[in-house]
Amino acid sequence: FEGPAGVLTCNAKGAWRGEITCNPVPCGELLIPDATMEAGCSAVFGETCKVQCDDGYTLSDDSDDSYSCNVKGFWEGTANCIRKDCGDLVLPIANTKCKSSKFGSQCVARCPNGYDESKA
Repeated sequence: FEGPAGVLTCNAKGAWRGEITCNPVPCGELLIPDATMEAGCSAVFGETCKVQCDDGYTLSDDSDDSYSCNVKGFWEGTANCIRKDCGDLVLPIANTKCKSSKFGSQCVARCPNGYDESKA
């Protein structure tokens, strides 16, 4: 046998005495960059918990949205949250300069000669 053991004894009345309490192995807190585990997940053996990416992040195409707590107390899964991509910034007249199009990035936009910048 594997796991914790308890001793139960057949007594003189022909009934079993003693007890054992079996609790699922805990996996502990799931730490994934830029993500959190769903509320209410008990994080113990046999539990599958959903992962939610933080604001501005999304799951990469090659990852799952859940992790499972295995028999040894380790999380199994492949959630990978990446910064959302806004795509190329295209403005009708203004010229733009961007280092990145990912969440949190900033671009500089300038009106060409002959145009004034209007504040919206």
